[in-house]
Amino acid sequence: MWRKKILSFGESESADYQAKEIHLLTDYSCMTMHFSDQDMIIKIGAPGRHIVQNILGVLAVCDVVGADLACVSLALSCFSLPKGRGNRYRLSLPNGGKFHLIDESYNANPASMRAALDLLATGPVGIRGRKIAVLGDMLELGVYSEKLHRDLVKPICISGANPVFLVGKAMKFLANELSTYTKVHYSEHLEELLPLILKEISEGDLIMIKSSHSVGLSRIVEALLDRYKKTSL
Repeated sequence: MWRKKILSFGESESADYQAKEIHLLTDYSCMTMHFSDQDMIIKIGAPGRHIVQNILGVLAVCDVVGADLACVSLALSCFSLPKGRGNRYRLSLPNGGKFHLIDESYNANPASMRAALDLLATGPVGIRGRKIAVLGDMLELGVYSEKLHRDLVKPICISGANPVFLVGKAMKFLANELSTYTKVHYSEHLEELLPLILKEISEGDLIMIKSSHSVGLSRIVEALLDRYKKTSL
């Protein structure tokens, strides 16, 4: 029988490709990848621990197939996220104040929702700024939908999001649970919440928007980008 060699990657010291000394910055991430008794510093042009973990797997495959890791590392430093996958914007309010937007509107499932909330938790805000979460339904969860939406209470609370805007039928389950811990605005329909979201934003805020694609929260992102001037990060 042909024997297959299994290689592992992760943050454990026992992993063949280990990510250590992880630094999550506002618009990029850094890590040291330990493999084959050597260390390699990697800069990734996108923030988030989940990004680091995925890139670690990519680097492991590249090494196995004999790719030039120095060239791969250089490319990763210029890496940018596809639209709706965690893009960050710095926007100007009419009074001259600034706020930050994280666009995660392309898709959502329980794992990616937690990853996005982790990103919100570590994100910087201004002196009087707040963390605001705008979340829509996670679709195609079948009989587990109610439980998986309710299970978001803890990661939302840990993220420090206040207020929280919830959109969609399934998010009603979460709204009922979450309102005990933080300020919640809920509606089944996006059109009812959009004016409230636009009115809520103030200087120093960090707002993160995430849902399954067909919920349509990309329209909120578009409304914010149309309404407020983008400035460099």
